[in-house]
Amino acid sequence: GSLALCPGGLYQWSLEIVAKCPHRPQVQFGVHGEGHGKPWRLITTSRSSLSSDDEPWQDRPAGDRLIREGDLISVMVDLRGINGNPGALLYAVNDGPYEVAFSNLPMDPGVRMMPVVSMGGGGTVVRVRGASSGTQQPACVQPPML
Repeated sequence: GSLALCPGGLYQWSLEIVAKCPHRPQVQFGVHGEGHGKPWRLITTSRSSLSSDDEPWQDRPAGDRLIREGDLISVMVDLRGINGNPGALLYAVNDGPYEVAFSNLPMDPGVRMMPVVSMGGGGTVVRVRGASSGTQQPACVQPPML
């Protein structure tokens, strides 16, 4: 099964960028709707630009930031709806502060989302870690070679 992100929850995980394909180094992370349907909320590691659904990529408000091999991305999805606020996707790189990437995640109980990582080319490796890794070994996700 896969992790379903449902209204009322607070979800956290980390992504370690272990290796990027030199020819297609694009890695995107964020959330998709169930079955990879909408909503889509994505961040790219090449510039930290943002994409919602089928809209064009938007610049990161604080300017471009390259996320490199060896960087650790902490991701938080807040679907608690505190004070009637919509859901939010936040992320931090290495020991940096969290920044809000999206503050418009749907809170409809019928909308289920899931974490996603899209990798550009062969040889890309991203290590996925839960919020509290403890003594567990993190899972490694690597795309098939085409």
